[in-house]
Amino acid sequence: MKENYHDNSNYEEFWECHCTVEEVKLVQNFFCPICVDFNKASEYLNSVITDKKTLWLANMITHYRHHHISWWDKKYGRNSVYKVQYGDYETEKLKVNNSTKRQILRKCLLFLNNHGFCRENFLTVKDNDQATIDLIKKLLTK
Repeated sequence: MKENYHDNSNYEEFWECHCTVEEVKLVQNFFCPICVDFNKASEYLNSVITDKKTLWLANMITHYRHHHISWWDKKYGRNSVYKVQYGDYETEKLKVNNSTKRQILRKCLLFLNNHGFCRENFLTVKDNDQATIDLIKKLLTK
């Protein structure tokens, strides 16, 4: 049987996607307002987070950590030779994730407000420290 064909036992039906390139990007990726571009979403996060805004935020935190913080991958990236020298990965990740959430709040506030993000979307993401909670309450109205 040819690829892209669906077997219906009565007949073969050819399935063809008619999505535009932009629509495919929207489904498979998420938009970063800092890069002003679409980026690959995490398959893992997509499988465990159902709320779309919380999912965007979780993907944005991961993206920001790896693409907007130049030192992170140098210290903790997969191929880093320095990984052993800088302490516990999970502890450092919690610290940098909180810093990242605050940076996203500051740098993307207009985007967040225009897309209806609220405090709950940020508070749902786990392990917020007090500085992050205070900034969420200060900048997001509902």
